[in-house]
Amino acid sequence: MNVSTDACILINLLRVHRLDLLGAVPPYVFCVPTEALGEITYPDQQAELKEALDRGWIQETRLEAIAELQIFTRANEQLGSGESACLALAQVRNWILGTDDSKGAKWKKVISVPGIRVLNTPGILLLAIRQGVLTVEQADEIKALLEANRFRMGFASFRDLVNE
Repeated sequence: MNVSTDACILINLLRVHRLDLLGAVPPYVFCVPTEALGEITYPDQQAELKEALDRGWIQETRLEAIAELQIFTRANEQLGSGESACLALAQVRNWILGTDDSKGAKWKKVISVPGIRVLNTPGILLLAIRQGVLTVEQADEIKALLEANRFRMGFASFRDLVNE
């Protein structure tokens, strides 16, 4: 299952040095459009990103179909280029949209399109727990680090989600 992955997920995982998780939760394949890769501007993060690409944890993806380019152009009037590219790939290729920006007013309108499925950073961490890649404690440590960087999750512990 391919995931059209936005820069916000990459940035969150870069902050905690865990891009490896994107390569560790099959059957998900995290595809990042060139436009979203260009949004990672810090040299140390670019180096980690290159390693993730080299190791196959993520794959660079380009918009190709006319329908993708049309959706990209329309979405780019309201959203950034990385977000617009992710949306175009998710819609046309029937991929999952990987983003943490789904709560913003602009995004709510966009992701209400029928058929759009969303996977966010907490969802990726939960997948890693369920597949035995992370313990609940490790995921909660990542959660605490992200929250120290102003990325809030609406639950106290991953333990609360594992039993759902």
